[in-house]
Amino acid sequence: KGNAGIYDALPFDASLVYPDRLNTMIADCQSGKLDTGLGKTLEELRTLLRPIWKHHSVPDPYYALMLADGDRMGELLGNARSEGEHRAISSRLAHFAQEVPGRVRKYRGHCIYAGGDDVLAMVSLSQAIELADDLRGFFSHELGDIAKQLGAPMPTFSVGLVFAHMQSPLGLTRRLASRAEQLAKGDESDNPRNALGILVAPRSGAPVELRTIWGDDVNAPYRQILELIGSYADNELPSGFAYEVRTLANMLEGSEPADAQRIAQLELKRLLSHKNRDQGSRPVTLQTIRSVLEQAHDLPLEQVVQAHIVSRWIGQHLEECP
Repeated sequence: KGNAGIYDALPFDASLVYPDRLNTMIADCQSGKLDTGLGKTLEELRTLLRPIWKHHSVPDPYYALMLADGDRMGELLGNARSEGEHRAISSRLAHFAQEVPGRVRKYRGHCIYAGGDDVLAMVSLSQAIELADDLRGFFSHELGDIAKQLGAPMPTFSVGLVFAHMQSPLGLTRRLASRAEQLAKGDESDNPRNALGILVAPRSGAPVELRTIWGDDVNAPYRQILELIGSYADNELPSGFAYEVRTLANMLEGSEPADAQRIAQLELKRLLSHKNRDQGSRPVTLQTIRSVLEQAHDLPLEQVVQAHIVSRWIGQHLEECP
């Protein structure tokens, strides 16, 4: 019920589209733990799903939890000199919060909370980053005029995304989302706020995180990350390339930063050129080579490694998303 009817086509526990969950419930029916009459219905569902699994594969079990917050709102409110200006800011924030649930639904997500400049939402892995970009643009649009009138900086929006397994405890995932939001805020960085913080939490293995500054310019760090994700999703960059980057960083550990950066660029160029000489693989475009080398020039090597590991993980899972 509700949510503009987006769940009408699937009015049951969506975990049943996963073979392991469905088989467990069928076994529980057969053992008497659950209503035995339900078992026949579940077996019919399994029969219906088998050709779908075969043709489309099992749905990816990872999703994104988003936690986002407007930046420097206290500074904006502090510039308001009258009750009317305060009301204007409150009105813009209320309109933003009112529109968020509908925008989240457009990206196959569900808004859990939207109040003022705060947003908490669950969203499909395949569209989480697009949604984050949409909301930050909408937030700046909603508050841009009033900020300009008050002589305040243009409002920005920091977004934390954690990619987690559906069977991970929700409380843990929520805490990781807070960590991703703190990462986006970047209080200890040289360029705080106005960023996207991504934390990948695989079911096995340590979490990996990445922070990237928002930007619409083609050379903005955020745009470079999108290109990198696309290159891994399309298998233009092989899965193993991310680990070659990490191995390279480990070899250069302890070197002077400037020397490490220069050597890394040369070695990455060699690795990509070698890949293009391999007749059995898809060639890497000049644009991708340029983007990889520019990133290695602009960022510390540790951040380059994080960018490749996170982009590889997201790219791989995008392949599995419908």
